[in-house]
Amino acid sequence: MLGSTGATLVFALATLVLARPASAISVNNTRPPGTDNFQTILNWAGWGGTVAGVVGLIVVGIKFMLAHKRGDDGGEQMAAFGKVCAGLVVLAAAGPIVTSLS
Repeated sequence: MLGSTGATLVFALATLVLARPASAISVNNTRPPGTDNFQTILNWAGWGGTVAGVVGLIVVGIKFMLAHKRGDDGGEQMAAFGKVCAGLVVLAAAGPIVTSLS
């Protein structure tokens, strides 16, 4: 079974959970003061991710052309193209997904 230490721990946790009123925690969409710099960092990260995605598509396109010139079927490049596109979809959808969940 739990033993005396485990039972004491479960009792202490249950006491803490039951002692806290349900209305003590309130979460809303209001941005805390002093987070303007954090928003700037998020904007730069989004911009950098978009630039990286565009560069990735250009690199995949160049590799696709070189593979075609060598007579390769381009299967690896198509997989890379799918990965870059999936990354761009996640990047574009991250903000709206988090906003809809909060």
